[in-house]
Amino acid sequence: MHPSRRCGRLAALAAAGVALLAASLPAAPAAAATKTEKTFNAWTVVCVENDQEAKRCSLIQSRIRPQDKRLALLWSISAGDDNALTQSLTVPAGISIKEGIRLFVGDGDPRTLGYDVCGPRVCIARGAFDAALANAIKGATKASASYVLGNKQLMQVNFDLNGFSEAYDYLVAQLS
Repeated sequence: MHPSRRCGRLAALAAAGVALLAASLPAAPAAAATKTEKTFNAWTVVCVENDQEAKRCSLIQSRIRPQDKRLALLWSISAGDDNALTQSLTVPAGISIKEGIRLFVGDGDPRTLGYDVCGPRVCIARGAFDAALANAIKGATKASASYVLGNKQLMQVNFDLNGFSEAYDYLVAQLS
């Protein structure tokens, strides 16, 4: 991969991860925050911790369309206040809402997530992320997601599973 392309991809990934983490933090008086990032091949774990709140961590992979360098899909696995994991799949606005996003892991049946929110730039589908899904991804050689654009064109996005096992285990360790 060309170094400038990798830097652009990493910058987009970092910006999206910080935005997701910032959105999950409650509004509070300014406090010193510590941000850590660790990359495992195609996956990045981003943690934000401050003196007044619990550590917030997300496991992120973004997929960028090569033709225009715009976001095709962002998959984020995050912990809530109770450390229960949820997943968010973020896609550009201009999609057909009724179809939702279909997540394919290995040769298993697809999981469909409905959209929770759509804004002027993105739509987000959220759902639970449990140990069974984590184990399915760890054992899979392929994963993808599909969604339908407003013009009824199907978008298929392939994920890179390299590094997922290590990144997921690191995420879980950060939350304990």
